[in-house]
Amino acid sequence: IDTVLEVGSGTGQHIALFATAKPTIRFIPTELSSEGRSSIIHRTSALTNVATPFALDLLQLHPNNEGSLRADAVIAHNLFHVCNESVIQQFALLASQVG
Repeated sequence: IDTVLEVGSGTGQHIALFATAKPTIRFIPTELSSEGRSSIIHRTSALTNVATPFALDLLQLHPNNEGSLRADAVIAHNLFHVCNESVIQQFALLASQVG
């Protein structure tokens, strides 16, 4: 695995932990809130293997553009218990197209 996309990175605590533990893997954090993206930038500023976070709304993905999110794996932490079933279904669709 070379690249991991994290959906709903929140404050960035998980991406910072994993990126520190696995420096040869490139991590791409996503977070809808601007506050969360700012926190991710702050937490990961010293890590060269973390991309700049961006807003990713799973409900706005279209079947033909998921391929633009290039990653070998997709992960999510603390997301599914706070989202509706549509988000979970879209995550499953995205995950099935990764790798």
